Amino acid sequence: MDDKSTRTAISSFICAFIYAVIAKTVLGLDFYEQNGRFILFVSSIIVLIYLIVTLIRWIYTLSLLGRLSNTLDKIAQAAAQSLEQYRESPSLHTGLSFEPTSDMASVEAKCCGYLTHIDFQTLQRLAEENQANIHINLRLGELISPDAVLCFVDGNIKDDCLIRDCFVFSSARTFEQDPTWGFIVLGEAAQRALSPAVNDLGTAINVMSRMMSLLLTDTKSLENEVKYDRLSICTFDSAELIQEAFTPIARDGAGIIEVNLVMQKILASIWRNVREKDISDAAQKMALQAMERSKQELPFEQDIELLVNKHHTLFDSSDSLS
Repeated sequence: MDDKSTRTAISSFICAFIYAVIAKTVLGLDFYEQNGRFILFVSSIIVLIYLIVTLIRWIYTLSLLGRLSNTLDKIAQAAAQSLEQYRESPSLHTGLSFEPTSDMASVEAKCCGYLTHIDFQTLQRLAEENQANIHINLRLGELISPDAVLCFVDGNIKDDCLIRDCFVFSSARTFEQDPTWGFIVLGEAAQRALSPAVNDLGTAINVMSRMMSLLLTDTKSLENEVKYDRLSICTFDSAELIQEAFTPIARDGAGIIEVNLVMQKILASIWRNVREKDISDAAQKMALQAMERSKQELPFEQDIELLVNKHHTLFDSSDSLS
């Protein structure tokens, strides 16, 4: 149901059914004369042609559903959208840059789940009405326990429930404004492909290439427009994108030389070209960790030597150039 073509097809068939009921009722009441019936006949043909075209398009969509490439495309698109939103405004359009102190009031979650949405507009309104500042202590996608501190309040907002209602929790994470989740799902797809039951090295390599493309896509950063000047939010650790995505692949593919060689090349490319320094440093660290894992798992000595030489060629040569 999340597919656009599927929603279009279902809504088209519902509308056509309603149209048919109305047309049949009108004809039964002899509401139209000869000219009106001719117009109704022509419009019915147009509706029928539209339904046939929609059905053909939907059949094509159904033929793609379930294919691995189509699934990976949808995951990558969702991850790209959330990553672009983060890069356009890492602070989510908040304007303050203060650190919480011990004299500030804290608001605890009092429930558990994944943080999926924050109502910044309502928080801004509450802060303005009470002449307060609010520091949000969590990022979207984090797993929350009841004693987790949602935010710190510098001011006098008496009812904590009003603030707590601005945070939405769910039993599952979503892609919206959570760039890490997209990379985790892609990493899980590669991890399953590397399982002994599947043993699909090509899919794992394809997933790593997609993640590299997401990180290195040169999106034009917009100015961080401040919409909420009484709010601040904790810094997002962008290094998690590398750690969460590549660690499962490095662990489960440690004994496969082909996967490790491609991973070294991809991580080196991210290290050299990504805009965020945290991600660059994390890519270099992950490449070293992946090499050390493989040295413990690869049974053939020449494969280990090949991997070590590949790592030093990619990273040491770049160091000398810089």
